[in-house]
Amino acid sequence: MAFPLPQEQAGGHTGGIGRIPPAGLQKSNGASGSRADVATAGQAQTRHACTASQLSSEAARLPIDRIASYLMEHLGRPMTAYIGGVSDPKMVSHWVGGNNTPRAVPQMRLREAYQAARLIIETLGVETAKAWFFCSNADLADEAPAHMLRKAAAWEDMRIVVPAARAFVHGAGDQSAGVA
Repeated sequence: MAFPLPQEQAGGHTGGIGRIPPAGLQKSNGASGSRADVATAGQAQTRHACTASQLSSEAARLPIDRIASYLMEHLGRPMTAYIGGVSDPKMVSHWVGGNNTPRAVPQMRLREAYQAARLIIETLGVETAKAWFFCSNADLADEAPAHMLRKAAAWEDMRIVVPAARAFVHGAGDQSAGVA
């Protein structure tokens, strides 16, 4: 099963590479807790566990403007700029438009953020992903994932962010399984 790729615009076209469901069809933050929601969350986690390597490969292959576009669309321009390590959110628009290309380290930050964001958004929703990036995280020595990515100078500094996102998604399924 292939992971859907991000849309370039919310209107639904993708430039022929992949498809992401409209925002209204995405899973909410998981707050409802009905049995159907719990079953759906379990199925989504199984899908994500099976496709983690596909997501990693996708993050490496996609052009950086598509990565930045996905992050800007789902996390917002200011959060994408913060994660990328730039102070001016307008720079993200330049990345998305192809007018400017981030340097190597900001590209690594954006690609790692993309993987973590996709894992969480696909399973738990956009609002949960936004909160996850800026909350203290015990798996990251109580640092916020966005802060860890922003200050990372090399891949070794950011390599634990995606596994922390996987653990978060897996843990959310464990918690929802106990909800009746």
